[in-house]
Amino acid sequence: MAGCRLHSAHGRHNPPGQLPIDPKTGEKQLGSIEEQSEQALDNVEAILKFAGSGLDRVIKATLYITDIALWEQVNVVYARVFGEHKSARVVMPVKELHFGFQIESEVNAIQILG
Repeated sequence: MAGCRLHSAHGRHNPPGQLPIDPKTGEKQLGSIEEQSEQALDNVEAILKFAGSGLDRVIKATLYITDIALWEQVNVVYARVFGEHKSARVVMPVKELHFGFQIESEVNAIQILG
C-alpha cells in the first residue's frame, strides 16, 4: 500500500495505527462509529494482505476509541470482520484522536513461514 510504513521483523508485522481513511482516495470516513470501525479494520486487513499475512494471524489488536460507550458498536464490527479468530485485544479509551476520528486500530500479526 502506497504511503504505509510496515514494520516487519522476525516473522512479525507491526503496521502503524490505522485511522478510518480510504487509502485509495484519502477521504476521511467521519460517519458513524460502525463505518469508521469498518474502514479502520479494512485498512489493517489490506496492509496485512500486502505483507503476506492476514487477520487470522493477528496476535494482538489494540483499539483506541474516544468514548467507552462506543465499545458495543465497535465490538459488533470487530466480531464480523475477524470472524472466528480470537486474538488478544485491548480497548483503550482516549480523550480524542486526530482529525476528529472516533477510532484508531493497531495490530501485531505473525507471518506463517514455510
